[in-house]
Amino acid sequence: MFSAFSLQFHTSPCMISIGMMLSDSDDEFEMSTATKWFLMSGLFSNRRFKVHPLNQMREQLGECHHLFPQLRKDEGRFRKYMRMTMETFDYILSKVKPQLHSKRYSN
Repeated sequence: MFSAFSLQFHTSPCMISIGMMLSDSDDEFEMSTATKWFLMSGLFSNRRFKVHPLNQMREQLGECHHLFPQLRKDEGRFRKYMRMTMETFDYILSKVKPQLHSKRYSN
């Protein structure tokens, strides 16, 4: 006995649920040829990079001293990475910097 799930297309390509056939008898699933094609073709990938070069360099260069100045040069990347604008970040930093500075040298 087979139960089938229908293809459902949403607004975002990442949120596509793909139809599969599930076998009740042996608990194995079979993917249709169309499903395999969708998964293998990469039609729904609209990215220029799999991992942005800045994020690739993070492990070698470190976040604080090397990555952060690179992010500051590109406001779009900064916002995507920090989830806030540079102005918001600078405002928060100005509020907590005195406490960070005093704790750093108090030990």
